[in-house]
Amino acid sequence: MAYHSSSPFSLEEQRSPGSTYALSSCIRGLEAMGILESDLIVVKNEQMRKLVIEGYKTPEEKVVAIQSGDPDEIKKTLNCYVLAAHGGCG
Repeated sequence: MAYHSSSPFSLEEQRSPGSTYALSSCIRGLEAMGILESDLIVVKNEQMRKLVIEGYKTPEEKVVAIQSGDPDEIKKTLNCYVLAAHGGCG
């Protein structure tokens, strides 16, 4: 079984709030596909976690916030990927 993860740095809704331009719609669609296909989404803060859960109708257990700038950010992120690959993290 393949394991897929995603760690977006920003979402189109954050870059272009409420935009109705065709390009923004395409970007949102690509983001939605990536989120749907991922087993785990690691985001940089709770606000972004909430946006992914609510804006893309994503199960809460699939989205983990690791605060950007945390001294252990890289360690926590890598640990989360390892745990998620074995059915944990979240």
